[in-house]
Amino acid sequence: MCTPESNHQLTVFRGSPPKNAYVWSPFVTKLEARLRFSGVPYRLGGGSPRSAPRGKIPYVEVAGPGPGGEPRTMGDSTLIIRSLVEAGALPDAVAGWLARRAVSSGLYQQGTARLTDDEVRLLKEEAWDSLNALLTESVKTSSRQRSKTNDDDAPFWVLGGYEPTEADATVYGFIAGALVCTA
Repeated sequence: MCTPESNHQLTVFRGSPPKNAYVWSPFVTKLEARLRFSGVPYRLGGGSPRSAPRGKIPYVEVAGPGPGGEPRTMGDSTLIIRSLVEAGALPDAVAGWLARRAVSSGLYQQGTARLTDDEVRLLKEEAWDSLNALLTESVKTSSRQRSKTNDDDAPFWVLGGYEPTEADATVYGFIAGALVCTA
């Protein structure tokens, strides 16, 4: 598996030409943010859902020493991150994994896929309002910490800690995707 100090090479396939700064997919942005937060080097590849192991982007290819020297391809941003954490290439940031596991129990079974357009709009507004409240509180917590160092330009993290977590990568991915997507 890829580790920062190994000879392995990680390529992230994100469904668009590698020259783009951001892509529409929050899952791609989430994966790239996690890799950047942790300083894991990677290359960009175009790729497409048709060539992806799970039929969706992002997916990665890890090349380097291993059984038979063959590259390993993995799909699904959360499973990719989990695999890199288990291999020691990324620090463990459990919040996103727990959230995904809770949500993955089935959107239809819990009724989300059965909502009207107006109900979906209302829930979206509530979600953005809740995220705004969380970020506002994080900024307040961070400003109290920064006031001790007089560093007003220091970043703040979603959960108010001193380092980024899976929650930061997830929020960043969804916000960047919402801002970039024109669909």
